[in-house]
Amino acid sequence: MDKYYILTFSRDRKKYWEERKGRKLKNDYELDLYIEHIDKNYWVISEAKTGLKVCEGSTRKATIEKLNELFEQYNAEFFNEQIKKFIKEFGLSPLYSKEVLYPILFYKEDE
Repeated sequence: MDKYYILTFSRDRKKYWEERKGRKLKNDYELDLYIEHIDKNYWVISEAKTGLKVCEGSTRKATIEKLNELFEQYNAEFFNEQIKKFIKEFGLSPLYSKEVLYPILFYKEDE
């Protein structure tokens, strides 16, 4: 498993980078994507520079199909523009920068 970070919010709306474990997802869109099996029927694909969820699904295959549908509906340029906007607002994830704007919550192995 590979380490990456998602941007998350606490109940009081404070922002945090949360360390996660997933697999780097090869793609034709030149994006740094990770796929993670969260729960029995819940998979998530996240973009690594921003830590934002791109899509979710009930199986790995369904989640990747959803990703491809999104890229058919929009395009890589649209996603890259969104990534730039979020980086400008929230900064880069700790995977890409040592100077982050928000605290990091480190991954804890299940005991």
